[in-house]
Amino acid sequence: MKPLYHAFVIGVFIALFHALVLAHGWALWDVSIVSISGLSAGVFFVLGMIFRSTVQDYKTADIAIAQMRGKILSMQDVNSIAAQEAPSYDGTPFRLALARAAERLRDYIENDASLDEANTAVSALIATSQHMRKALPGAQANLFLKQHEDVRQSLSYLAYLKHHNFPLAGYAFLWFFAAFIIVLQLFSETQNFLLDTLFIFSLSAILIFFIEFIRDLEHPFRCHLACFTLDTRPLTYTAAVLRGSRRECSEPLPAPFWARKQLSFPLWR
Repeated sequence: MKPLYHAFVIGVFIALFHALVLAHGWALWDVSIVSISGLSAGVFFVLGMIFRSTVQDYKTADIAIAQMRGKILSMQDVNSIAAQEAPSYDGTPFRLALARAAERLRDYIENDASLDEANTAVSALIATSQHMRKALPGAQANLFLKQHEDVRQSLSYLAYLKHHNFPLAGYAFLWFFAAFIIVLQLFSETQNFLLDTLFIFSLSAILIFFIEFIRDLEHPFRCHLACFTLDTRPLTYTAAVLRGSRRECSEPLPAPFWARKQLSFPLWR
């Protein structure tokens, strides 16, 4: 996890430099840990509010992807009903159009397709479903249109999240106060050398970790900044099901390898 590694390395570097300052008597002032903690609490309060909002957007985006999978498969259920209602109706073209839409949505999230391409694939479902809607009663045809609208709304939310991030002025504000607190503590000394060094290590590591973590969660679309990316496996699985290369099942999708827990031998009993 890059934010944790960066925070740890920078925190160790700052702590070693602070120990060098204390060893050579380069400290400029005496600042108590209690006073610096009050200033740090204000910065952590602001970080907490931003972090909560960022995590909420990240999880909502993951939920939107899962909802798109459910809506697309529900459209295929409506397609199957149409084939049962009208034996002359061929649902294969619409099923393949659903598969292409799922693939384009996945590619857009992974930066392999543009928003126009994703919108085009979703819009093509209306034209492709013309024969299906004629074979269905009005209520079921309206159900398809509602599901199509939900998919488009989820795509619009992902597009908004992809192109609107936390303002750069906010990051500049956070980095300014984090640097101010670290420098203030860097050239100060207290009565305890070890406690002072551990305090500045933990303070700098936590501040840098949270800022880097928030910045990482703000870019979950598999760009060079992203460490935590959105899970597109539901759309990949949906496309495979619709193309017939994999059958739908009620079992949950397997967890990614980094999230699988390995139990020790006694816990398997």
